[in-house]
Amino acid sequence: MAYTPRTIKDRVAVGDDIFIVEDLGNNRIRLIPAPTHVSEAGTPVNKALLQPMEDHRFSDEHDVRYYTKSQLDPVIRTLLLDRWTRRWIGTTNDLWGVAYADDLWVAVGDSGTIQTSPDGTSWTSRTGGTSYDLYDVAYGNGFWVAVGASGKILTSTNGTSWTGRVSGTTASLRGVAYADDLWVAVGGNGTILTSTDGSSWTSRTSDTSSTLYGVAYGNGFWVVVGLSGTILTSTNGTSWTGRASGTTDNLRGVAYADDLWVAVGDSGTVSTVRDIIT
Repeated sequence: MAYTPRTIKDRVAVGDDIFIVEDLGNNRIRLIPAPTHVSEAGTPVNKALLQPMEDHRFSDEHDVRYYTKSQLDPVIRTLLLDRWTRRWIGTTNDLWGVAYADDLWVAVGDSGTIQTSPDGTSWTSRTGGTSYDLYDVAYGNGFWVAVGASGKILTSTNGTSWTGRVSGTTASLRGVAYADDLWVAVGGNGTILTSTDGSSWTSRTSDTSSTLYGVAYGNGFWVVVGLSGTILTSTNGTSWTGRASGTTDNLRGVAYADDLWVAVGDSGTVSTVRDIIT
């Protein structure tokens, strides 16, 4: 006999299978196969989802019966990360950067490619008015900013209509980020540009000629990474200080979260630091 849930809190899709999240009250939920998929309860996809839950059920951390919502969420998210789907978005151009904000995905790439999507599944090609390669894109303060070859900078308020901006450089711009009321773009020949509005850009002195690939902000600091292990830091985006990275490999990306900076690069290089000294 088909199971009828008392209160449906949500539905979870894993592969082609659907599960109902039943609200049991007191922040307790139970995951069960949806009535239309009960016959599929023994499929490999369902087993892959349910086995970690079963393992946890009989651990010392559980009451042997139900999952709480806080326990279930990371299990579902971890399993979903093993189930990526390749999407056709209407171009074979290489894509270099992607960002999500304001209910929109924006991806950029070679030959001025700009693609947008509200859900990551259906994508629409946008015209940016350039054939230069675009390497990165970011969102902040109501603006999208895309950067690319030969100093190209494009801005948009909606991801659909794009406007070219004067960057003041012909160096390729490889990374861009927004935080603390400031845009920072970085690129070839040690180029660092800053802007308060995404439209007017000012060149900053980096004291390096190395190509800079990535930029991020966290805990009061801007951090830029680049060629041959280059790492620069700044508290204001204007004055920059070189740091010892401990590697000569190219560093291509950097991010900050949970009190930790992580820089990654060539040959599997991963460098971390918890404290930045001014």
